Amino acid sequence: MNIDFEQTLKDVAIWQEKKDELFSKEFQQSLEDYVYRCSGLETISQKSNADFLFKRFNTEFEIYPTFQLLEDETKAEKQRFNNTTFAVYSFNENDVVKTPIRIDISNKINKIPEHLQEVTKDGKKPVSRIDIEFYEKTSLLEDSKNEELKDFIQEYLVNGNWSKDDLKELGNLMALEDLEKIHTEFLVFEDDSIVPIYIGIGNNQPYNISEKSAVYGKNRFYRYDLVKIDGKAYQQTSKVTPGKRIDFSDQDLIAPEATCNGALFALHFKDGITILDRNVWKKATLNQPIEELNLHNEIANSKGVDFLKERLLNVFPDFDSYSQVFYDPLERTNSYTHSKTIIYLKQKGLLGQGWQAKINVASGLYLNGHDPVLRIKPSLMLMYHMIETDKFRELIINTSKHIDTAPFDNG
Repeated sequence: MNIDFEQTLKDVAIWQEKKDELFSKEFQQSLEDYVYRCSGLETISQKSNADFLFKRFNTEFEIYPTFQLLEDETKAEKQRFNNTTFAVYSFNENDVVKTPIRIDISNKINKIPEHLQEVTKDGKKPVSRIDIEFYEKTSLLEDSKNEELKDFIQEYLVNGNWSKDDLKELGNLMALEDLEKIHTEFLVFEDDSIVPIYIGIGNNQPYNISEKSAVYGKNRFYRYDLVKIDGKAYQQTSKVTPGKRIDFSDQDLIAPEATCNGALFALHFKDGITILDRNVWKKATLNQPIEELNLHNEIANSKGVDFLKERLLNVFPDFDSYSQVFYDPLERTNSYTHSKTIIYLKQKGLLGQGWQAKINVASGLYLNGHDPVLRIKPSLMLMYHMIETDKFRELIINTSKHIDTAPFDNG
């Protein structure tokens, strides 16, 4: 097949011209700064950018809305999960080499824990507990490499009568898993005031392997929790620090990778993920301190959804470093055990040769099982914009009152 490179260059130039007509240079720069440099969440997500985030597109030139409401998929998910899906979006960078990222948003009412039923806010009692979750997923069509089953997958996407069990013959697809990125819960009081009672940011299942700590449950980048049954309110943060010095040659590490703040990480064959600290490679250590909080003080002094905004603004750049260390394949193989990891990779069809060696099994996790949607940026953008436009508060209050909320559309 002969490729007309000159015509291809012309087509790309026309495409870029059409894109520039739709999106201002300021918006495109803000999006680039946020996606690749982890800066300016409040800038790219501001209320005045609503037009650029949802309304600008040109289907003739395959330029899609930054956030595209997938209406058929939304209807299917509502049916599939008993009307607990608010919306399904596709995040499109409109970059030729980038595939879309799917974002599912769920909303539901949960039972108020006993220890929270009698708390008050300005003399008012809570009337409901609302759960709002954002999930980032790979496109199911992109996740399956079986071209013969594309039509079958497409039917699943828009047919809410089908469950995940109906796709078992496709194998274990990451896009079918609940790759939860942001989990929030709120108390709604008698006067419609809102208090965050749980915030969990970050995937708790590295490589889709779920592990829990004995005391605080699911691991995350950030947790704020007033829900625990024992009534112990706490906040957990994450910070990566350099540990012991690691001396090795270039042949002893795999794929050095820079995070958005310029920190350089690499996988060492014996010690796992390392970080370059002043020209010296050191073991990367994840510290997750727990701060105990006073439940009643947190309720009384709550800033409502503005507190959530503060938490979202504090995610980057630490999250990029956290994900490098939390997804350390050697540490994960050690904690999950070598034998269980072998079984896991075999079930996924990802087990390669040399599985007798722990580093080969860890490399199998790193090369084949690493979640490619470890971005969290699209979900943060969408959630922050919903807060800025008051859509998020509307969703919480309406869910509490069993009222449907209209999502942002592309009309």
